[in-house]
Amino acid sequence: MKRQLSKQQFDVLDYINDSIEIISIVDLCHKFSISDRTLRKIISNLNAVSEIVKLKRGQGYYIARESKDEVEDIIQENLLHNYLLYSGDDERIDYIIGKVLISEKPVSMSQIAEKFYISKSSVQGDMIQARKWFEENQITFIVSSKGQSISLSKFERIKFLVNYISNNFDSVTMMERFFNNIFEYVLFQELIEVVHRFLISEASHTSDSNTIFFISWIIVLMNNPLVEGDFSINNSIDNSDIFARLRFTLQRELTIELSEVNWNIIEYIFNRVILGYSTVEERQLSKDIVNQFSIILSNEYGVLVQEKYQERLELQIRKIIRNIELKFDRGAKIDLEIQNNFPLAYEISMIFSELFAENNLQVSQSNISYLGLIVNDMITDLFRETVELLVVSNLPEIFENYLSDSILKTVNTRNVLIKTLSLYEFNNNTEYYSSSNVIVLDIGNKLGKVCKDLKISQVSVNPLFTEKDVKKISNLLIQKRKVMRKARKIEAAHCILKKGILNYAYLNHDELITMLNFYGVRRMCFINDVLIVKSNANKNHLDIIALKDKVFSQNFPTKNVIFYSVAIDSDEKEYVKIIEPLLVKNLSKYEKSQLKDKKDLLSLLLGSVENDVSLE
Repeated sequence: MKRQLSKQQFDVLDYINDSIEIISIVDLCHKFSISDRTLRKIISNLNAVSEIVKLKRGQGYYIARESKDEVEDIIQENLLHNYLLYSGDDERIDYIIGKVLISEKPVSMSQIAEKFYISKSSVQGDMIQARKWFEENQITFIVSSKGQSISLSKFERIKFLVNYISNNFDSVTMMERFFNNIFEYVLFQELIEVVHRFLISEASHTSDSNTIFFISWIIVLMNNPLVEGDFSINNSIDNSDIFARLRFTLQRELTIELSEVNWNIIEYIFNRVILGYSTVEERQLSKDIVNQFSIILSNEYGVLVQEKYQERLELQIRKIIRNIELKFDRGAKIDLEIQNNFPLAYEISMIFSELFAENNLQVSQSNISYLGLIVNDMITDLFRETVELLVVSNLPEIFENYLSDSILKTVNTRNVLIKTLSLYEFNNNTEYYSSSNVIVLDIGNKLGKVCKDLKISQVSVNPLFTEKDVKKISNLLIQKRKVMRKARKIEAAHCILKKGILNYAYLNHDELITMLNFYGVRRMCFINDVLIVKSNANKNHLDIIALKDKVFSQNFPTKNVIFYSVAIDSDEKEYVKIIEPLLVKNLSKYEKSQLKDKKDLLSLLLGSVENDVSLE
């Protein structure tokens, strides 16, 4: 480790680094219950090698921009060290039990002492507690000059480990602790192989329902593309076949009896959260994106994307897709959570950086970073826009047999459907999927209120939908959702690859992204080689002029640049009203003659999002 920090030094550095504002000395002293003198000493030690923490007189401490990367490296280096150094006795005992259970060779006290940065005498006390557990389970605990071991076959070891974990941890604790390196990945290389055989074998043991989550968690490691290395099993195995074996094992070997509804819930969790949804589609999408990138880079920039880069890019794009989908399915608010994808976008940028360097293509680092973020943003848009497209495209088809025209044509109905389906799409939980009629009943209740408010006399039935209707509508919604998801994935692939994105990536202005954000740019799109820039309504006209003068006039390859500022929630008519006079000025006489009416203009403006780049 290049720079080993004390826990106090680590906590102070981590806290300052996480803050987006300058932190006062008083706040820091209060936060960590230390004196001014102690704080100065800590900062002095942190700055011993280089000045990474700076002081702005009269305000407080901050991390300078040029030191950010160095600070991140220091934090990452010390993260696991401090976590293990200050871990509790129980965590060390858990680790020892797991290590001894899975290791065929003796585990020495020096190994544990080095791992947790503690003395051998402390390890000895932990070993005594671990030994009690083995004795209680009638497992012979062998102590030799080489270390501690047990005399069990590999298969027996896994059975005891499953029992130990399932009986001592709830599913949330397991997910948190075992994914945070309490058990080393090396520990699982053998474990995964054995558990996979355990799932399809004749083995039997008794355990509580947490075993379901433990086995599912092991399958995460075996199948999840977010986990790299030797943890993946043969990806050609059919998901339904794996679940069938899992259900068979749970029912017969673990004697777990559940209702069909609960099995459906488990299957949903298994397929959606654990194995992932449409992994074949994800792979095809990532392959299509990378193939198109390869064609564009080859044709326009003479850059050959070698197979090693293609595979790495495909993996990172699949990670972004999977990460976003999992967040949606776990009820995350995408606008708040999407920042968690930035590390994945950064990895994409780094791959491009290596690729460009190998081909001697000079591109600034900020523009390379922007390319990674664009890939991330466009894939995110695919999910954000699915709901409205579902409603707009399929509203009559889904509801025309169940609602009168007078209801379908009201703005209130459209709003009810968008808001309720947004809940369905973005705030999913197992309740909606195990009993999808919940969402339809909710829609029926809300539309019933709309009918009452609008005094629509045709509707006198309460509830609005019969039980039979609910089931049919529910199935229609789910089918349409799947179709729209697939369509949006294909559309997102095209969005990412259009010339506008690569043009933005190759702008020769290092401060471009900072300036776009500062001036409130929300969306840019090409229409007939005219760049239309939409900015936040809160930004005034002078800001728009400054943006045009400072950024686009010098750097953008297109001469025609239109700027406009509208409210975020403005409707399509407002959009056309503002853009029409600006756009028509830049159209040729022939192009103007082709515009018969406002509908054609609306189609031109909104009919294709392939060139549309969102900066939201």
